[in-house]
Amino acid sequence: MTLCDMAYNRDTNDTKIVVDMVHRSGKEISTMPKLKLIINFGTYYPNTEILSDATLVRDGIIKSIHQLKLSDLKHVLNNLNIKKDKSSLFNACQGESDDNIDHNKIRRIFRRLGLYNRHNADYIIDLYGGSGYLTGPQFNDFLEMHQHEVPLAEGELRELFTRFNPEGESEIFSQLGLELYLSSSLNSIENPQSKTIHMDMTHPFPHYFINSSHNTYLLGNQLNSQSNIYAYKYTLLKGCRCVELDIWNGENGKEPVIFHGNTLTSKISFRSVLQVIREYAFYVSDYPVILSFENHCDFNQQATLARIIEEELRDYGLLPPTAPIPEDATPEDLRGFILIKGKVNENSDEPEDQEGPPPALNPILCNYIHVPSQKFMDYDWHRENGKSYHITSLCEKENSNEKLNDGALFVEMNKNVTTRIYPHGLRVDSSNYNPVPFWYGGSQLVALNYQTCEIPMWLNDGKFRVNGGCGYVLKPEIMICDNIEFDGPYGHSYPLTYKNLSIKIISGWRIQRSSGNSDCKVTVSVFSKNKPNPIRTTRIESNLHKPIWNETVDLTYCNEDLDILMFQVQNKNPSITKMARGQTVGEDFTIAYYSLPIAYLREGYRVINLFAVDGSPTTGELFVHVEKKGDSGQPWTTVVEQYD
Repeated sequence: MTLCDMAYNRDTNDTKIVVDMVHRSGKEISTMPKLKLIINFGTYYPNTEILSDATLVRDGIIKSIHQLKLSDLKHVLNNLNIKKDKSSLFNACQGESDDNIDHNKIRRIFRRLGLYNRHNADYIIDLYGGSGYLTGPQFNDFLEMHQHEVPLAEGELRELFTRFNPEGESEIFSQLGLELYLSSSLNSIENPQSKTIHMDMTHPFPHYFINSSHNTYLLGNQLNSQSNIYAYKYTLLKGCRCVELDIWNGENGKEPVIFHGNTLTSKISFRSVLQVIREYAFYVSDYPVILSFENHCDFNQQATLARIIEEELRDYGLLPPTAPIPEDATPEDLRGFILIKGKVNENSDEPEDQEGPPPALNPILCNYIHVPSQKFMDYDWHRENGKSYHITSLCEKENSNEKLNDGALFVEMNKNVTTRIYPHGLRVDSSNYNPVPFWYGGSQLVALNYQTCEIPMWLNDGKFRVNGGCGYVLKPEIMICDNIEFDGPYGHSYPLTYKNLSIKIISGWRIQRSSGNSDCKVTVSVFSKNKPNPIRTTRIESNLHKPIWNETVDLTYCNEDLDILMFQVQNKNPSITKMARGQTVGEDFTIAYYSLPIAYLREGYRVINLFAVDGSPTTGELFVHVEKKGDSGQPWTTVVEQYD
């Protein structure tokens, strides 16, 4: 699915996605032409919860198909990626009249079809003697001893049991009720605090990691792909707070356009891009959006840019003479504002793809620049003259080879000024670099090609899933305090030791099938200072609906705020259309993933709601046990290798 497909097919409503359920042939279900499922879209609307599969059955499907006929049940199951033959459906529906399905009827049918994942509940119940249910005291012991949670009062227990037990039983947790609870958001591996804006938003801008995009307008490669205004909609709905605009003269004196200069990429109107940005800038987050201008326009067209900015953004921008922003400005101060980053003088860095002498700067446009770009001079210069609103852009290769080699100075500089990292120009396929080492270096704007769905973007999704998905993540204290020296990916000035993390991959549920294959394995990796060392489970053959592993992987990490844990569910022999970049037919390839900073992992028996490779939620789940074991006592090594 292209970005264009995703942009046109998503109808948003109060941070929810409405997904039309249609036949695989494209024909809508006959008795309900507009049958829809309301699914909270965890990636695009991070403030909301993604409904787990069990919750979808309990609260989503049941509430949505109260008028559905039994004859349409197969079509519903198809849209949930459940394949059942006619004989199974006939047997499951025997004794049920072909009239409207009510709650109890759908539960009975789903039970007969074996759609409830019973293994997870059995696993927990067996810890307490295998009686088929849990009593209140047993469940409280489970919460305290295994989940590291506070036990519930008697009234809270009854309320919880009633909520999840299908028959409303309030004294015990039935097997099915416990199964629904284990698969619910209440038992997510993700700390519920992550879904709220809980960080201090009154620090200066250099103290935050900011969700950032590179060449935002492109839907594909950097040479001849399509530019599309809806790429900005897609990116902003994913929580991005810094988007890029490469601006060039319009033909024959027309208004400026956006495209990747000196290539065959198509052109789009600068004005239309501002209109889309204005509409979607604050749909997901009301914290400031930064427009990174790569200005290639001549003197006169720059005046046209200023006029268009005035006309389109007057209600969202800090208009002259308010630029640049105050040095002590914070994200909290500038909620609801669109800020413009660009060149204002000879000390500004040049556009990434500038060829020949840069155009003369028009002071009219400079009046609209809130965050001036600033070329890298040297560390002494930035220490003495740098401003919090300066943004210095650095290529990934330049940064790796020259700046991060003196990691402590680079981190120190990033306490007071802002650096932006962008992909090397040779990445014409719109591939991405590993962003984690640059976050370790303190770079705030680590810009990625959003159109390329692969490991770096999955890491970015995990990084910015926290703090309510607002697009701003406060750096850990060691990276912003004056009295602590932390040298990022290199060196030893800040004492670091390995910390141990043990994860048992117990089972999966309704893993996505690809190309008729029914095998899968799970790869677990920690992305940190060093190149990740992925650990894989054995491959489960012919059972994607309820794969069971019961395998433990032991990992190490360095800093729980900066390191990101990633789960990849992988399949073999994919079709070419479903492969991620860099994979070939016959290799294992990722069909679903989940990523999150280690600081936000909850210990105990937890459910993981998986995402498809494009970042959209799936109904697939993993059931795992997480244990943080503390320091290993072994010093952290300093070998840094990039992911390519």
